Amino acid sequence: MENDYKIRKLIEQSRKGDKNAFKELVLTHQSRLYNLAFYFAKNEHDASDLYQETWVKIFEQLNKYKYHQNFPAWASQILRNTFIDKFIRKKSKKAEIPLDESVDCQPSGPSSPDISENIDQETFVDQAINSLPVEFRETVVLIDLQGYSYEETAAITGAPIGTVRSRLNRARERIKEILNKG
Repeated sequence: MENDYKIRKLIEQSRKGDKNAFKELVLTHQSRLYNLAFYFAKNEHDASDLYQETWVKIFEQLNKYKYHQNFPAWASQILRNTFIDKFIRKKSKKAEIPLDESVDCQPSGPSSPDISENIDQETFVDQAINSLPVEFRETVVLIDLQGYSYEETAAITGAPIGTVRSRLNRARERIKEILNKG
């Protein structure tokens, strides 16, 4: 409840032009939104662009925010819509979605088999998630990785709760299939 009050206060101050309040709003939510941007965009460069564009849009649309809304879910919805506009619709207009960049995940210094094995497992799980269709990937990322509820995910994606549950189940099944094959 205290956090909701703090967010509301920051939004009110931001609407009045207080740059420090908006900066604090960004800092409070930067990790969650950037992680979501990275999962959608699949590479650091595009995730950074998507993240920055999202905050610009949030600032521009702050007057449309209703206080009964969950701010992180509202901001995530803007990020999702920005992703769709920037990458999905762009793709359908003959542009291409950026290719995944290869990242060397080898730890520097002395390596431990346990650490190396954990990195391999995390990389394999990330690859499995990234191989999912966008609707499944966004659902599993929002619920399983970002911690949103079914209701919040439905609000972000604009899909009915039943569809969210179905997508999540199908995404988890596909991930399981991929992991069992590997």
